[in-house]
Formats: sequence, structure tokens, C-alpha cells
Amino acid sequence: MVVGEITHSRLLNQLDLNGKNVTEAIIAFNYKFKGKVYKSETPVLRGYDLFPSLEYESYLTKKYRPGDVVEVRVNPKINEFAYLEVAPFSRLSTILVPLMPILGIALIVLLKSSYLAELYEYLLLQYDLAMYKAQNT
Repeated sequence: MVVGEITHSRLLNQLDLNGKNVTEAIIAFNYKFKGKVYKSETPVLRGYDLFPSLEYESYLTKKYRPGDVVEVRVNPKINEFAYLEVAPFSRLSTILVPLMPILGIALIVLLKSSYLAELYEYLLLQYDLAMYKAQNT
């Protein structure tokens, strides 16, 4: 770890062109490593998170203010890559991310066994039967 200084901090909270809400802490900082000055705009090391938290992003912009002196974690093999902390996973993402491959495999098995097609045909038959009974009463 080395010492760095926050140069920019703001909260981005807006809709993108597709109407999806984008929430992200935009934080830049400078640090000196092995006698050379670097700049990074990677405040946190993130995993894949299905449900980003506005609360966490807001917390980051309050925690890291311009002029603050901070501890910076630098990758010793790639000196240009540095971050301030590791972002936590949301609880829901922690549950859903490992389940996604299992659900995908289950869907493939159901499709291969034609169970879904049979279920669809059964539901259509039940609907037709209900409509026939309604017309004849």
C-alpha cells in the first residue's frame, strides 16, 4: 500500500439512453509508486453485482473527498492499476450469481426432455376445455 490523494469525487446517478438507472461513484486519485506519480479512476475493485447499491456509491463519495489523503492498493506488476477498497457483493447477488448456471442447466434439461412443450400443450387443452364448457352452459 502507498499513500495517495483524492483529486475528484462525485456521485453519478442518471438514466442512460436505454432508460436504465446508472449509479456509480466517480472518484479519481493520484499516488506515487516506485518514484513515479500515477493517476487512477478505479476507487473500488468490483465483482459482478446484479444489484448495485445507491447507498454504497453515495457512501464512497462521502468517504473519499477531494484533498483527502488515503491508502492506495497498487498492483506491483501493473503499477498503473490501483484501487482504494474492495466493493462488497449485495446479498441478493451473492445468492443469485451461483444459482444462474444451475438454473441454466435445469432449463436446458427441461427443454431437451420436452417437458415444457408437453406442459404448454396441457395448459392449452385445459383452456380450450374451459372455453367449451363456458359456451355450452
